[in-house]
Amino acid sequence: MLALAAQRVSFVNRVSHELRTPLTNIMLNLDLAAEGMGDESTESARRLGLVREEAQRLGRLIENVLTFSRKKERRRGREARACAPSSIIGAVVEQFAASFARRGFTVRRTGEASSACLIDADAFAQILANLLSNVEKYVPGGVVEIAAAMEQGMLTVTVSDQGPGIAPGEAERIFRPFERLDSRINEGATGTGLGLAIARDLAESAGGSLTLAPSARGASFRFTMPAPPAPGMEVISAA
Repeated sequence: MLALAAQRVSFVNRVSHELRTPLTNIMLNLDLAAEGMGDESTESARRLGLVREEAQRLGRLIENVLTFSRKKERRRGREARACAPSSIIGAVVEQFAASFARRGFTVRRTGEASSACLIDADAFAQILANLLSNVEKYVPGGVVEIAAAMEQGMLTVTVSDQGPGIAPGEAERIFRPFERLDSRINEGATGTGLGLAIARDLAESAGGSLTLAPSARGASFRFTMPAPPAPGMEVISAA
């Protein structure tokens, strides 16, 4: 039984790796096609934008599957690099800009996190993307607030929405792999049920945490991550 399970994980891992190359080529050709169209606002341009959104969604799914399959291999404290958390937040928010605009979301960013620090930027970006993907799937619209703060070498980011919220009794269940709350499954909402589980695992592997924070309205997720200052170091943009 264990051998069969290992074979399945290995197969999924190999398939996900194989999907990365054609997806990269799709994104590259989408960029070239968009550049060739210039600034014209046409139906073709709109459709190219939709294709890009779906390609980005597929990319996040592939990355989540690969992250989940590598869970046992992940070493604590992955490579950290000098960057500004605010630049990572901006890059991730940009990935959702078109989809959020179409669904009636307004993103409000608060707090200061623009100082250079040493952080696992890849894990940070994936955690935030999974949280925003959760909003995209289950929240009908409204304001999405992303609050960031840096204090004593720790970065804290809170993502809050104005959706239906999560019952206190489900606060831990939502972080289990493959779990999806029935009351939160809307028409057209799809997913593997891995996003929040992976986000928490990434945060903990980096020495931080991810929890469901108390909220008067909607859901509010708070995650922390070590981010010691990197004075005198050049900031590497995550965009």
